[in-house]
Amino acid sequence: MMDRWMSMLIMKILVFAVLVTFVTSTKQNARKKRTWVVDSLSMEEENAGPFPYKLGDLNIEKKIIREYIIHGQGIDEDPKGILTIDRTEGSVYVNGKVDYEKHKSLTITFEANGKSKIDSNKFAVDIVILDVNDHAPVFNKPVYEITIDESTPQGEDLVTVMATDDDQVGTANSWVTFRIVSVTPSPSNAEFFIQQTGGDKTGKISFKGCLDYEEAQKYTILVEAKDYGEQLQLSSTGTVIVNVIDKNNHLPEFNGKTGFVKVRKGKLGEPVYRLQVTDKDSRGSAAWIAKYSIQGEKADHFMIETDPDTNDGVITVIKSLNYEKRSNLSLTVSVENEDLFFNCRVKERLSEGLWDIESFRGKSSFTTVSLPVIVEDVNEASLFMETIKHVYVMENVKIGHNLWTFRAVDQLDSDEIVFILGKDVGGWISVDSQTGLVSTAKVLDRESPLVKDDTYTVVIYAVDKGMPSMTSTGTLIIHLRDENDNSPVLRVEKLSMCLSEKATNITAIDPDLHPYGAPFHFQLMGNVKGKWKLDSTYGTTVRLIKEENVFVGDHKLTVMISDSQGKYSHQNILVRVCDCDITADCNETRAPIIKLNVFAIAALTISLIILLGILLMACKIRNGAQKQGRKPLEGSVQSLIHYNTEGPGTDCTIEDIILMKSSSEMAQIYISRHY
Repeated sequence: MMDRWMSMLIMKILVFAVLVTFVTSTKQNARKKRTWVVDSLSMEEENAGPFPYKLGDLNIEKKIIREYIIHGQGIDEDPKGILTIDRTEGSVYVNGKVDYEKHKSLTITFEANGKSKIDSNKFAVDIVILDVNDHAPVFNKPVYEITIDESTPQGEDLVTVMATDDDQVGTANSWVTFRIVSVTPSPSNAEFFIQQTGGDKTGKISFKGCLDYEEAQKYTILVEAKDYGEQLQLSSTGTVIVNVIDKNNHLPEFNGKTGFVKVRKGKLGEPVYRLQVTDKDSRGSAAWIAKYSIQGEKADHFMIETDPDTNDGVITVIKSLNYEKRSNLSLTVSVENEDLFFNCRVKERLSEGLWDIESFRGKSSFTTVSLPVIVEDVNEASLFMETIKHVYVMENVKIGHNLWTFRAVDQLDSDEIVFILGKDVGGWISVDSQTGLVSTAKVLDRESPLVKDDTYTVVIYAVDKGMPSMTSTGTLIIHLRDENDNSPVLRVEKLSMCLSEKATNITAIDPDLHPYGAPFHFQLMGNVKGKWKLDSTYGTTVRLIKEENVFVGDHKLTVMISDSQGKYSHQNILVRVCDCDITADCNETRAPIIKLNVFAIAALTISLIILLGILLMACKIRNGAQKQGRKPLEGSVQSLIHYNTEGPGTDCTIEDIILMKSSSEMAQIYISRHY
């Protein structure tokens, strides 16, 4: 009661001081607007009502409340209409909820109206909004996902989670605590935990114990963030996904029975034995892939490789083993993984801190097996002194030119060796079966399609007469040097151009190499003056110029083309000139037109024959009619016969003959002009 009485006394003194200041202020002071906070109230955010409810009474003279203009937050400023002041009682009423996160306080201003003598001054009342715990902590990510090695040591920080609370900073409503709710699946030799850091806003997740990829490849951790609200505690959850990468914590082990390795004498390059291993680590990973090595007698004669599909160790002989010198050997094969081996074992689960474990990392560890080797005696293939030989020769050398002599020796068997021609696609080569002498059987042509990159390859076999017969292979690579044995020729021998075009390109090629090929020299041959010319004569392509005296039709030209060494050829080129305004495609075939002309000629010929036949028949008919019209002279024993001709011959008149002749000539003229 004493505290409340003292508060009211202080408030009244303050109000009295404000009023005195307002009354005694000078005109200069009246221009200065001063706002005095003379009272304060408090209200909880999100109060559910019922509304309106009385918040409290103002410690201000009721006369002032009635006469001053009241405005401010909650009255006529956001949040509008939340507050109402009873001017009669001086009480403040609340009409709705207020959100602390939007408004930490509301200020109501009392300002003198225009009729007052102290209209330049005002004072205020603050209403403090009290925060309540209405916000749960929120993680900055809905899901955290990380990937770690199976060999990660305990206690190492894996991931940091973070959560924030929008309630009042520095209060219990915004303080956050983390805890792990669940881990799926539950590890048998490890335990995940979280440590609070960063001013109660972050937590670091780690584990103690040993991870096991074979037990679980992924862990899903549900983390809870909860605030410290006094009346109500709010929480939310986030998810952490931990992916585990398999590491090498299992050694490869040989399985199956190992027997003798049988190797035929002289056998090279083919697998002779397979070793199988099992490994519990993830298939295909560096922790699973096996690495083999061989030690022991003649170990450098062998090679062992890993089959990428089966992880088997495949043993191959890389150096010839001599039965006569040693028929029994002993090898030792070791196997390890590409990834270094590690091991982790829980010794004791301590109640505090990390667990007591036994572990080692980064060590190379392997297992071994012994293999006896038996060398079997067999007929060995002959060996070429040089299995691959390169020779260089000019093309077009004469037939019978010696290229190379292959030599081969039989390994200790002393069997007779016969040389046989194996691969010779062009039939250009012959080989002496006894001496191995290789010589030319045909002229070698560098420009032949059988020659690739100026080389021609021949394969020779050396075959012994042992039981069974053995064969070895020698390769002769013949490099052909170029000669100027080709003249330049036209790339295209038929060209077409429109009558309106002035020029076209002609191009020459020569399969010979430099300096026997390009650039070329071009020269038009024959009488082409005023019709055709070249705008340049040097290069691989030149321009053929058509002059105005060239008309529609096919034009045959001759071009002399010389290479850099003067070797030349005469090339015929057919240039078709078309009126492209009439014929859209200058290259279209003329066969249908020629065929039509033949038919037209035949039809005209037949028509001409028929016409001549009709004329002859007309002549005969008219002649017969004239003979029937003749009568003997009266009073005479003999009669004179009237002839229209002067001698024996055709009965046709001169006009008929002229008509037939003119028709024939006209037909011939028509045919010659149009066809």
